[in-house]
Amino acid sequence: MNPILNSIIFDRIIINEIFKNIATSSGNPNSLFSCIFVNRRWYKSAIPFIWKDPCKILTRKIIDRNSAFCFISTVLKCISIESKRTLRKEGILLEHHGGSLEVLPPVSDYPVFLEVLSPNILCKCIAIWMNQSQQHSTDKRSVQYKEHILQKEIFELFINKRPSICALTLSTQHMESNSNIIPSELLPYLSNSFEWLTKLRKFKHNVSNNNPPDIFFYAFSQHATNLESIKLWIDGDDNKGDQGIVALFETQKNLKKLKIYSQRRSCLQIDNALFKVANTLKKLTLNHSLCVSPMPIKKFIGLESLTVNLSNGQETDSHSAEEFFVNLSSAYFKTLKVLNIKVVQKIRLASITSFIRLNGRCLREFTLNCQPVDAYATKNFVEAIRNDCPNLKKMEISIYENGPQLKKLLTMKRNSKT
Repeated sequence: MNPILNSIIFDRIIINEIFKNIATSSGNPNSLFSCIFVNRRWYKSAIPFIWKDPCKILTRKIIDRNSAFCFISTVLKCISIESKRTLRKEGILLEHHGGSLEVLPPVSDYPVFLEVLSPNILCKCIAIWMNQSQQHSTDKRSVQYKEHILQKEIFELFINKRPSICALTLSTQHMESNSNIIPSELLPYLSNSFEWLTKLRKFKHNVSNNNPPDIFFYAFSQHATNLESIKLWIDGDDNKGDQGIVALFETQKNLKKLKIYSQRRSCLQIDNALFKVANTLKKLTLNHSLCVSPMPIKKFIGLESLTVNLSNGQETDSHSAEEFFVNLSSAYFKTLKVLNIKVVQKIRLASITSFIRLNGRCLREFTLNCQPVDAYATKNFVEAIRNDCPNLKKMEISIYENGPQLKKLLTMKRNSKT
């Protein structure tokens, strides 16, 4: 290979890795914007990362109104002449905002880089654009109608330009109190057999106290059957609305990661539905309450990561938590590498010890934060860590009893980074 060409390719790989790290870090991904002004090579490398999930950059904590306005103005430059004519016909003024028919298209076709669609945030940005672009009307229904038309055109633009969108995120973080969790303008693209649904890989439902209706899950699950990651809120103190969630789980062919936030106990229907993904699931996270029982968890034969975090919620009583870990103590996962247990309820350390003895062989990371009712069992727990976890590399333990025993444990496990 030509050494000059080889050097260019190598430089591009390095730059892409740097930008990828900036985009995915917990720092400030807005730093990517300064990169596009360095030179053409940096511009071409940074743009895909910026437009992969533009709503994430726009909404670190609050939506920056100027950024939202510029975002929608840029998107409007990318729509077709026919769409611009449609918007103009409906009374939406574009001439001063990059949407005139004569304006040249942008340097890059930004929507083709989109990988994460966040309809709620997108609708909020459109509302900001409508307000700041002085699309005034004394008739409130007229303004809402214009927003509806604009939302429809922009959703259609993103979905048609990027049929391989890999993630759908629903969030109430920036929604108005009277808004629907599923924008009506998006529903046709969720209920029909569009190519983008079959290619969808991630679904995030970052919503508390506002579940989508069953009809959404029924329609969505008919076509989005190849999800690899689901993050879901399950609310309510009864089983109403579970049928749609059950349908979502039952239709998945390759689900690998499941994270559930809930404020209630396990549901038999959801437990039974999770048996359908027992052969593919690799990572399970339960937050706030024990919304899934040990019964289906024991069937996740390929599980590599298990997290049970009850430290942020008081929905689970000590008896239920103790019973959960007693029933789970006999489960065996031959490839379990990560185990995180954080509970404020009192549980039996003996149950955790039994679990460690069965599953410690491949364990690489272990976190335990609990209040044991059997502090006298600390010695057996220490022995289990020492003898049954030969590959442990990272360990964080907070047990509110028997500190000296834990100090001995840290001394004995010298190969751990604690």
